[in-house]
Amino acid sequence: MKSLTNIFIPIFAFLLSACSQAPNSEPLNNSESSTQSQSTLSLEKVSSNDLIEIGPLQTKTISREIPATGRLSLPPSGTILVHAKTSGYISDFHHLPGDFVKKGKLLVSINHPGIIEKQRIFLETLSELDLAFKDFQRKENLRNSNATSELVYERTEAKKNLLQIRYEGLKNELEIWGVDVNTLEKTKIYQPEIAITAPHSGIIDEVYINPGQLVTPEDPTFRIANTKDLHLELQILSKNTPFVSIGQKVTFTIPGDTTRYQAKVIKINPTLKPGIETLSVHAHLEKDRHTKLIPGLFVNANIQTESMEVTGLPEGAVIKEGQSYFVYAVENKNLVKKPLKSVEKIGDMVVFSPLPFQQYITKGAYYLE
Repeated sequence: MKSLTNIFIPIFAFLLSACSQAPNSEPLNNSESSTQSQSTLSLEKVSSNDLIEIGPLQTKTISREIPATGRLSLPPSGTILVHAKTSGYISDFHHLPGDFVKKGKLLVSINHPGIIEKQRIFLETLSELDLAFKDFQRKENLRNSNATSELVYERTEAKKNLLQIRYEGLKNELEIWGVDVNTLEKTKIYQPEIAITAPHSGIIDEVYINPGQLVTPEDPTFRIANTKDLHLELQILSKNTPFVSIGQKVTFTIPGDTTRYQAKVIKINPTLKPGIETLSVHAHLEKDRHTKLIPGLFVNANIQTESMEVTGLPEGAVIKEGQSYFVYAVENKNLVKKPLKSVEKIGDMVVFSPLPFQQYITKGAYYLE
């Protein structure tokens, strides 16, 4: 009995040890297999898939697009403040902010008793001047016949000249105000209101007045943005500076509009903005003003550079995960997922630092994920 006991005890201990170790070894093998399957795939399993293509790196001649952001802007001379030429009360209000007006369009009318008074003085001066001119002609005839003294003639001439000067001054002042002097002289009918018109075409940016308000020549009434001078102020990254030059075409879009508008690079600021390391690019719109393009709008733009030859893979061959990029390369009849460095998108191509492989997935890489 003792010999049997000595035989069974070692056997039982061996079985107990084997049972206790088996659960720990199996998950480790599964984990290693799972990790390997995520980075390596059999080439035979995917070669029959019509959605996936395999080939070498591709070389393509494309136009490089440099991304840029910015705003539609106006130069300092692109906005003008409109003032009344004389004091008066706002009597006729026509436009609001955002309205587009053409040059010469009536903006607002003003009236004031002083406007009538100035026209009365002008007509009285005109009448006195007419009388003084006739008197001067009579005195001139009398002097030529020695029928009057030189002193009387000179006084008559001085009065005529004084009234002529006063008349010209009043006429110019009324014309600056906006009074139709020729009509006033012919009809002798006073013009009760002065019209304030747009000095140039543009968008009304600000309105500073209210109906019934008393304004003076020092008070601004409107601010008009001359959209004829509308342009793009763009920012590009410093690394793209060597590729941008004057004359290049620009395409851009505005929020909420899929239309691609056109512009051309006119100026490049040679100084980088400190801290953000961007360069300012000034571009002019190539076509006539569009009502959707207004100062201050944010734009996304692309600057078209000269054609260049690049070698890489199409976008459909590159996988993006967060901020990292990957491709599938052929290695020993397997597809191996490899990270990329120095990635840059140029047109519809992705270029990157060289990898030691001859064949890649060139289309349908996302079907392997």
